[in-house]
Amino acid sequence: MPGSFLYIVYCCIHTSLSTSFVQVYHLDYLQAGFVYLPFDVGAIISTIVSGKWIDRDYRIVAQSHGLPIDKVSGDNLLHFPVEEARLRSVLLPTLVALVSVVAYGWLVDRHVINNTLLVRINEDVPATAQASSNIVRCSMSAVLVGTLQIVIDKIGFGWAFTLLGSFCLVAGFFYLIERMYGRKWRVARHVANTE
Repeated sequence: MPGSFLYIVYCCIHTSLSTSFVQVYHLDYLQAGFVYLPFDVGAIISTIVSGKWIDRDYRIVAQSHGLPIDKVSGDNLLHFPVEEARLRSVLLPTLVALVSVVAYGWLVDRHVINNTLLVRINEDVPATAQASSNIVRCSMSAVLVGTLQIVIDKIGFGWAFTLLGSFCLVAGFFYLIERMYGRKWRVARHVANTE
């Protein structure tokens, strides 16, 4: 669910980029197309950095609970706090996303120039979990992307992206809930499925 809110923000930013840069900064369509390149660079850097970052968090949480890490057969996730491990550092990127999205909205308004946990907690049905996540996030994004221009026209670019930035806060709230209660829910689901 929190990933859906962040995906909404991502889709809305992508949807607004080219048309906004053409209208606000008077770029031609070729120039406006180049504004997508930083997303590509960011995705590459994010993949490299976030993979190492979440692996480090995993090791730290395992050590703090006195649990070994079995790289060959995998860890027993029933007894491992994977939610704590995978969401240990989630608030910093979420806050950075919040600040970035709000800043983007207001800078454009004033004409001035973020799946691993999902698969781990559903490792018996990872494809189903990913498909379910995609259905929710894409459906939610489709609704908001479909109404984005109406929202921008009604309240302005700055306020529209302040509203979208607040979705980062909502995502952060859901990440905290998952981190606090996820293991308990996962163990209860495992017990219910084995009875």
